[in-house]
Amino acid sequence: MSENIAELLAQEATAAEAAEAHSDPSEPLPAGTKVTRGHDRSRVVNVRVNADEYDRLASYAEARSLPVSTAVRALLLASLDVEHFPTVDDAAADLREALDRLSRDVDDVRRRALSA
Repeated sequence: MSENIAELLAQEATAAEAAEAHSDPSEPLPAGTKVTRGHDRSRVVNVRVNADEYDRLASYAEARSLPVSTAVRALLLASLDVEHFPTVDDAAADLREALDRLSRDVDDVRRRALSA
């Protein structure tokens, strides 16, 4: 069986090389030909979505004439391009600011109540 596979692979390789040598680059590609982009993206991230979420992603991609995976990658990378990710220090500063506002509001209510 391995001889048959080796022979089949050799025949396919010969046919592919001959087709490539005699092909016209200006001719359209045959139906069913998959075009891939040469890039260094070798990591795969699997994300599970439900049917409605997938439909939304597919609609988004279709409206932009993109494959779903390209649209998802673009959305993901855009979300990572924010200038600043909040840190614990940022959250603490926000909390202090909110507590200061609350304290001022309570003081204001107290003054109004005592002056009435």
